[in-house]
Amino acid sequence: MKRHWRASKEDLRRELRQILGDGDEVNLRGPALREYERARNIANELGMEIDEALLHCKRQRTLAHEKGCTVEDALAYYSKHHDQSKYAAPAPQVVEAFLADRKLMGNSAEDIATLRCRLHRFTGEFSCPLRDITKDQYRKYLAATGCSLRDRRNHREAISRLVNWAKDNDYLPADHPGVPRTGSRVRIPPKRVEVYDLGQRELLIAQARPVELPLTLVRAYVPIRAKECGLVSWEDFNWKTARLTVYGDSAKKRKLRSVSLVPELVARLEPHLEAEGRVYPFKSFYKVGPRLARKAGIKWIRNGWRCSVISHLQAVVRDMGRVADEAGNSPDQIKQHYWKELDPELGRAWYGLKPGQHHPLEPVRQVVWEDQQQVISVDPALLPDNVVPLASVASQH
Repeated sequence: MKRHWRASKEDLRRELRQILGDGDEVNLRGPALREYERARNIANELGMEIDEALLHCKRQRTLAHEKGCTVEDALAYYSKHHDQSKYAAPAPQVVEAFLADRKLMGNSAEDIATLRCRLHRFTGEFSCPLRDITKDQYRKYLAATGCSLRDRRNHREAISRLVNWAKDNDYLPADHPGVPRTGSRVRIPPKRVEVYDLGQRELLIAQARPVELPLTLVRAYVPIRAKECGLVSWEDFNWKTARLTVYGDSAKKRKLRSVSLVPELVARLEPHLEAEGRVYPFKSFYKVGPRLARKAGIKWIRNGWRCSVISHLQAVVRDMGRVADEAGNSPDQIKQHYWKELDPELGRAWYGLKPGQHHPLEPVRQVVWEDQQQVISVDPALLPDNVVPLASVASQH
């Protein structure tokens, strides 16, 4: 039945009697019948007649400027917004149901592990139902959580995801206000970018075990993320073009991109080449960098490899757009989180570029000043494939 109604209370009661029948006879079938039985049980628990409950639903939809609804829609609306059977579920139980649902929906293992860590800390403070947690308790907990503004923001985001999911799955009423704001929105100032120098890089590489060395070398020369590098296989390298393909299924942005390999990196990887398989066969790729720093007696810098490679690459290339494409970020993100101004000579030393040799990303041209006979030239064999030497350029002096 798809008849829409905007009746008065008496007309509504009369129409409901015709549709629902008298006594135990109900002229509904299938899902509509199940929704009706569920709504009737809820109405009985609340001491309310089913027609009064549906009339309440009609009024709520009218206030929301909706034009009307079928009886089936009203039953579904009422049962969704008034089912209190799960409201008393303790917070740890809701968290476990939330994590199980996220796993079923295909969230990554990393995302689920992060949520579990933060939400278990939250349920350690609150074992009561979510509906019993007040705004002041939320604010007090979030103010005391974490040692930085970023950590607090991440905790708040995880709790917000839990609360929103609970509202959609009947663990909280649909009109629950959610996690309260802790105050005005303040932009978190980014930390100053720190990088390794060439000597520190070599100390870290020297501490790598044979199984860790290919992973360490790739991270020391290529602006690639830790997880992306941990998922790289030997089949992804193209040694003829000196390029490494980062496929979308392993990239953070889910976009395929290709990154350059400098000659020095190719030469250092050559003794360790294998026909197939992962560059690093274990799942503990996140722990390799901190372990090398600890063994070398060097402070471990968060995102140290990535910041160092990007900063030295920008010092050589002097083109933020090309560097951003190589790193899989936008130029604004590179400037804010990964870039530190360095001398070009430091960048050339980092990549082992000899005099007259250029990085594959570096825009290069051959210039001849005819009047001064001053030639700035490069050996054509050392030029990248995408560079066309210019025969001559007339002087404008």
